[in-house]
Amino acid sequence: MPSRSVDELEIVVLVDKVAREPALTTGYGLSIYLEPRVGGKNYHILFDTGPSYEILHRNAELLGVDLGKIDRIVISHFHRDHYGALPELLERAPRQGTVFVPEEPWFAVHVLKKARRLGWRVARVQTSTPVAPGVYAFGPVARSLEISLKIVLRNGRQALIVGCGHAGIPIILRWAGGKGEYELVAGGFHLKEEDEDSAEKLGEILSTINVVKVMPLHCSGHEDTFRKVLGEKFVEGGAGAKLTLL
Repeated sequence: MPSRSVDELEIVVLVDKVAREPALTTGYGLSIYLEPRVGGKNYHILFDTGPSYEILHRNAELLGVDLGKIDRIVISHFHRDHYGALPELLERAPRQGTVFVPEEPWFAVHVLKKARRLGWRVARVQTSTPVAPGVYAFGPVARSLEISLKIVLRNGRQALIVGCGHAGIPIILRWAGGKGEYELVAGGFHLKEEDEDSAEKLGEILSTINVVKVMPLHCSGHEDTFRKVLGEKFVEGGAGAKLTLL
C-alpha cells in the first residue's frame, strides 16, 4: 500500500461513557468511526467496537454511520469494553475485510476464528502496519499489548487515536514517531483511577507540544481538569462527537 497522506478525515465517536445527544446510548467502552478520503476514494474504518452490538448499532444509526460499509476493523486490545460487539458485527457485516489486532489471546480465539470463517482476514500488528493509505496501526506499545492508530494528514501533521492508553500517552506519542506535530490526540488516557495531579501533568505535557486538539474519551476521567489545563486545545468528547480534519 503506497505511503501517502489523507486529504480529509471524518471522525465520529460511536460509543463512550457519556453522550453528546440524549437519544444516544452510553456504555463503558469505546468505538470510533474514521472515514479518511485519499485521492477521491473514501475508506471506512472502525476503531474498537464498544461492549455490545446493540449500543454500537443504535448509535451508528442515529449518527448516520453505515456499519455495512466498514471493511477495516482495528481492535486496540482485547478488553471486553473494546471488542465486545465484534462477534455480532462480523456476523451482520455484508462485506468482508481485515481485522487488525495486537494479539490472539486464548479467550478471544473463537472470535477471530469466526472472523476467518466469515471471510475476514486477521492481521496481527507487530510493527507499523498500513490499514489504509495514510493510516497506520502501530505497536503493541511497550508491554501494554495495545495498538494505536496514526493518521498522516496532508498538512504534515498527524492524528493519534488511542484505545485506553495503558502504556501512557507520552510513551505512545514517542512510539508514533514522525515530526511530533499533531492535529489531534484522542482516546482513552487511562487516568480515571489516578489523582488530579496526574491529569494536570498530562494536560501540561500536551499543552507544551505541538498539538492542536485533544479529545479525552472513555477511561480518561478528569474532564474538568483537562478542560482547564488545555484551554482552547480541549475538545469535548462523548458519543456523538464529530470532527473533520483537513
